[in-house]
Parts: sequence; C-alpha cells; structure tokens
Amino acid sequence: MADTSTLAFAVVVIVALGVVGWFALGYLNEPALPVTATLQVGASIIPAPTSSTPPLQEQVVKIRALSSVSYDQPEVTVKAGIPVRLEFTADPGAGCGIQFILDGFGVQLVSRNSQTQVAKFTPTTPGDYKYHCGMNMFRGVMHVVP
Repeated sequence: MADTSTLAFAVVVIVALGVVGWFALGYLNEPALPVTATLQVGASIIPAPTSSTPPLQEQVVKIRALSSVSYDQPEVTVKAGIPVRLEFTADPGAGCGIQFILDGFGVQLVSRNSQTQVAKFTPTTPGDYKYHCGMNMFRGVMHVVP
C-alpha cells in the first residue's frame, strides 16, 4: 500500500513541477497576437504594379480614439478604387475605444498602449461606411466617393 501512495505522490509532484515550469517559461503569458485587417465584401486585393502599370497613390487616413469617448475624425472621405492605409491609435484612457471596427471592409483593429495599428484595403463601392468601437459608443463614418 505504501508503494501506491508513494507513486501517486511522485506523480502529483511531477505534474505540479511541470505546471510551474510552464508558467515560469512564459508559455501561457505570451502577448496576444495583434489584430489585423481582413478583406471582405467591398474590398479588393491590389495587384503588384508592373513596369507598365504606374503604382496607385495611397490614401492615408489617421483616426485616434480619444479619452472623451469620441474619435478625432468622426468623418473621413476617401475615393473608391484607390488604396487606403488606415492608421488607428487610441489614447490610454479611451476604454472600449481601443477597438476599431470599420463595417463593410472586415477591418478590426485594437490599439493597446497607444500603439498605431494599420489596415490596408481598397474601397470599390461608393457609399457611407460606419466605424465604431466594439460597444458602439465611439462612432464615425467613412464616405467613399467616386
């Protein structure tokens, strides 16, 4: 009987040391992967320019979530068919505003520690596209014009 309890105790100690080692090496505490943009309906992939095709000019849009529960750019305008580089940053006190969602393009970004997150896409259909935080407290609109 003593052999069985000794074996059980040894197994418990080995498992406990394995769990402690797992945490000590940081396997469970790795930082989360950054959220990146995905392309959905209304966006297209831009082919790489060739020597006969001049590169398209990129439209740069910068939006910052403020601690006052609003965006510094509640409205932005871009042209359809021209690539957009969207740069999103959130102030430290922005709360739920650290998450940025642009409807219609599959863009979802998260700015942690005021880090700028970037999404690249090409709007193809003119119209108004809402952007907001995950709780819909921060709100804005992107106007895509022909």
